[in-house]
Amino acid sequence: RWWRKRLAPSLPEQLAITIQAHIRAWIARRNVTKTKSCAIVIQ
Repeated sequence: RWWRKRLAPSLPEQLAITIQAHIRAWIARRNVTKTKSCAIVIQ
């Protein structure tokens, strides 16, 4: 992937941390939307 080389060839740890943060945020948002839809169905 081109952006990996471009972003941080010297800082792989920082890149990994950034990717993990994005993935965690995405999963959290997905879970929130699931719970919201469940709450609406229950109501």
